[in-house]
Amino acid sequence: MSANGIEPTCRECGEPISFHAGETRPARCEQCFDDFLRARDVEFLSSYAELGVTSRRTIAETCFRALAMDNPPHRKVLAMNIMEQYVHTASDLIGLYAAIKQRGREPVMRAFLEFKLDHASAIGFFREIASTPAPEMLASLGLPNPEGLAQRCPSL
Repeated sequence: MSANGIEPTCRECGEPISFHAGETRPARCEQCFDDFLRARDVEFLSSYAELGVTSRRTIAETCFRALAMDNPPHRKVLAMNIMEQYVHTASDLIGLYAAIKQRGREPVMRAFLEFKLDHASAIGFFREIASTPAPEMLASLGLPNPEGLAQRCPSL
């Protein structure tokens, strides 16, 4: 118990929780917060598919259209921006792959947002993509292969 007799507890499970730097009042313990994030994994992925992926493509396409109309020094900047969007998209793909692959151990949203692309993760991703047959890769992500999907959902 603290000096003033009030001990913060998790609003979900009632377990005592501790303050972290920058927090004024924590609401959930770490386990309950992970459960909170896991419950929103599908919504996060849906929102990312609708907005996250689209935003990078929109910026790159806009720069690409402007490329034909602008003067050479501006074209260089536009081309660099297109390349930057490509690199960010590749980083997102690798991070999303890693997050979905470990979704049983950690919420997808947390794993994706904390992912940092580095040399080792890029090499590991491309090595795995090159050496793993597609059905095995889908199975490792917990996704059905196309034939299994047709059996599950004939309308697709």
